[in-house]
Amino acid sequence: MKHLRFTIYIFAACILSVIPRLAASTPTVTTVTVTIDATKTLRVIPRAAYSLNAFHAFDPAVATNPDYQAAIAYLNPGMIRYHSTALVADSTKNPRGWLNHETRAWDVEKIRRATAAWPASTPKLFTIPRPPVWMMTDPATRLVAGDQLDAYASLCADLVRILNRDLKLGITHWETLNEPELTYVRPLRKKDQPDQFRTVIDLHNRAAAAMKLADPTIQVGGPAVSSAAWTEIVNRFSRGARDHLDFFSCHNYGSGNIADTDDKIYNAAQAFGPKLRRVREILTANIPTRRVPIYFDEFNIKWTWKPVEPRMTTHKGAVFDALALISAVSEDIDGTFAWNDVDNVYGKYSRKYEPRPSAHLYHHLNARFIGDSLSVTSSDEKAVVPFAVRQPSTGLRALMLVNRTDEPRDVSIASDKWIPMADRVEISATGTRSPPPPPPPLPESLTLPPHSVTLLLETSTTTTQLTHSHQP
Repeated sequence: MKHLRFTIYIFAACILSVIPRLAASTPTVTTVTVTIDATKTLRVIPRAAYSLNAFHAFDPAVATNPDYQAAIAYLNPGMIRYHSTALVADSTKNPRGWLNHETRAWDVEKIRRATAAWPASTPKLFTIPRPPVWMMTDPATRLVAGDQLDAYASLCADLVRILNRDLKLGITHWETLNEPELTYVRPLRKKDQPDQFRTVIDLHNRAAAAMKLADPTIQVGGPAVSSAAWTEIVNRFSRGARDHLDFFSCHNYGSGNIADTDDKIYNAAQAFGPKLRRVREILTANIPTRRVPIYFDEFNIKWTWKPVEPRMTTHKGAVFDALALISAVSEDIDGTFAWNDVDNVYGKYSRKYEPRPSAHLYHHLNARFIGDSLSVTSSDEKAVVPFAVRQPSTGLRALMLVNRTDEPRDVSIASDKWIPMADRVEISATGTRSPPPPPPPLPESLTLPPHSVTLLLETSTTTTQLTHSHQP
C-alpha cells in the first residue's frame, strides 16, 4: 500500500506540473467589439473599387485560354487595366509584345487574336508604358530622344485607332506612360544630374492630344506614378498636364523586403488611404475647377519580384489586400487595380490557373461590397478591422472582418439592427471555407482565426431588433 500511495503521489505531481504548461499553450482569445450604425452611410463604393491588372492578356495563347477566361470571370472586376511593359517589345519574339520592330508598326493580326477574347462588357483602362527602343537615346537609360516626342504621340494615336475604330473595343481610359519617374527622375538624381520630368509632361501632353484626335470620346490620364507618397511628382504632373489630364493614376507597394514582419506590411496597407487623401488634396489645389478622378491602379505587398515574397499568394496576402482595399476605397477615389491576374509571384491565380486566397476575396467583394459603405468601428483597430456595405438595388448588407493578428479574436457585434442570418466566408491558414450559419439562437460572439478575412453576407433584408450583441 505504501508503494501504491507513493506511485499515486508521483502521478498527481506529474499531472499538476503539466497543467500550467497546457494552460500556457492554449491561445488567448481577446474580444473586440465591432459597432455598426446601419443607418449612416459614408460614401459610395464604385464598381471599379476592386479592379484588376491584366498582365498576360496581351498574349493570344493566354487570352484565348478558357481557364484564363474563367479566372477573370470569377474575379469579376469592375474594370480591367491592360498593362505590361512588354507591350512595346518585338511582337515576333515576346509573347506579350505588340510592336513589330522590323516594320516599326503595331502587329494588327496579333492584336486582333489577343483582344478577340477580352471580356466585351467590362470597362477597360489601357496603358502604353513607354516609347519603344528605337525612340530612345540609349536603351540602357530608356530616355526618349528629343526628336521622337511627336513620333511617340503618333504611335499612341495609331493604337487608339486600331483598338477603338478598327476593332471596336471601346476602350474608354488610356494611360500614356507607366511609372516614368523611375526613368526620368530617380536614376538621374542618383548621378547628381538634373531630372528630365519636364520631358514626361511634354510626352504626355503631346500623346494625349494626338490620341484624342484619333478618338475624341476617350479619357487620357496618368502618370501611373510608382508611389502615391511621391507628392513632388503628383504636384509637378498635375500642374504641367492639367489641360490634358482626364484622370490621375498612382501606385503603391507595401515593402521591398521579405524580412518585414506581418505587422509592418499590414501597417503599410492601411497607410494607402492617407496617401491617396493627400493626392486628392494636391489635385484639388492644382485643378480647382473640376474633380479629377483618381485610379489607384497597381498595388501589392512587394515592389520587387526577386526574392519572391511568399505572402502574396497565401492567406496573409488576402489579409493585406483586404486592409489595403478598406483603406483605399474609404477615400475619394474612383477605383483600385490589383497587381496582377496570373503569375507565380503576384497573381491572384497561378500560371496553372489555381486560385489564390485573394481570388476568393475579390470574387466576393465584387459580388457584394459595391454600394453604400456604412459606419462601422472597432474597439481595437490594430487587431480587427471592419468594413460594411449595403447594396442599393437589393438592400442586402455585407460585413468584412479582418483579423490582422497572429491570435484568434472573438468579435462581438453591436448594432440595433443588423443581419439575422448570413452566409459566412472565411479565408485563413486552413483555406477558404463557408461554414454553415449556426441555428438560432445565435451565439454571443464570432471567433476569427489568426491572419484571416471573414465575410458575413446577408441573405435577407428582414432585420431583427437586437437586445444583445450577436453573430450575424
